Amino acid sequence: RMNFWSCLATISVMTATVAGAQPSPVRINYASFISINFPGSTFTASAAINDAGDITGSYSTSEAGYGFLRTADGKFVSFGPPQGGITPTAIDSDGTVAGLYTNPQYATYAFVRSPDGTFSTHVISSDCCVHGIQAVGISAGMLTSAFFTNFGQNTSGFLWIPKQGEHTVFNAPEASNTIPVAINASGVIAGDYTFQNYYPGYAFIRMSDGTFTEFGACSGYEDTTVTAINGPGTVVGGCSSQYPYASGFVRLPAGVITNVTAGWPVAINNAGVIVGYTTISSEAYLGFIQSAEGAVTYFNVPGGGTGAGEGTRPTGINNDGTITGYYIDSSFNGHGFLLSLVKP
Repeated sequence: RMNFWSCLATISVMTATVAGAQPSPVRINYASFISINFPGSTFTASAAINDAGDITGSYSTSEAGYGFLRTADGKFVSFGPPQGGITPTAIDSDGTVAGLYTNPQYATYAFVRSPDGTFSTHVISSDCCVHGIQAVGISAGMLTSAFFTNFGQNTSGFLWIPKQGEHTVFNAPEASNTIPVAINASGVIAGDYTFQNYYPGYAFIRMSDGTFTEFGACSGYEDTTVTAINGPGTVVGGCSSQYPYASGFVRLPAGVITNVTAGWPVAINNAGVIVGYTTISSEAYLGFIQSAEGAVTYFNVPGGGTGAGEGTRPTGINNDGTITGYYIDSSFNGHGFLLSLVKP
């Protein structure tokens, strides 16, 4: 039986009205909350959600780590190769999962798992692999990520369409390193690029016709990192002068850029609702929701710890406004979650 409350419930949250202010507790309504734990796992983390409510992520047992698919009706499917590691990062509208696969020789490749369970990896050439730090994005059957070139000294982006068996390699103009992060259903890709070194970074948008727009997002900060793009083409990410990230940003399709002072944005839906996370003085994580109008609410899901490294980290939001992610409890165990808010 699924672990959830279908009746109207409340969740502890924090709200800040001014940038830099200490959040103050309030209460908001939610329609349902589900704690996601793959059976027999010691740690479960949800990574992405599609509009049907299907969720993908990773889980660990005492022996190894695997990927999982949780369908909207609550059924779990485990997947992954018999050897190596797997990190799902995105899920398409039809349930196709994409992510990173690391083989026993520690080379990392992009993978797709189709709805029928077929698992395939993308090898551009015999001597290169994907950039194993960044995510793999997928939308409308199109997948994007980055791979190492020049004997591992640089990276290029690629667009892979598995059903058509084709891929396109691309680089931002004059960039030494091009790292795509996300793609929307129109084939518009967003990501990061650098020149000679990996720092500072800048952001790019690659249109479906191959043209680029480049930008640095936040005034006063050196480094720009993209995390997501929605259907209309709005891009979110973070900016910093050095780690940890000091400010987020949202860039509208027309080019207008606004700082997101709530924390680190990780996902945005087609309505412009952003989710992300921040840390408080105890070094615990709080999730946040930012409306299209800019109103921010911080929250810690039921069971989320309040100590250092504990708390809530959203990872995705679909167009229905349903949020997924994971939380660390007070015993430092990890659990995925599915949170549906009460509609206004």
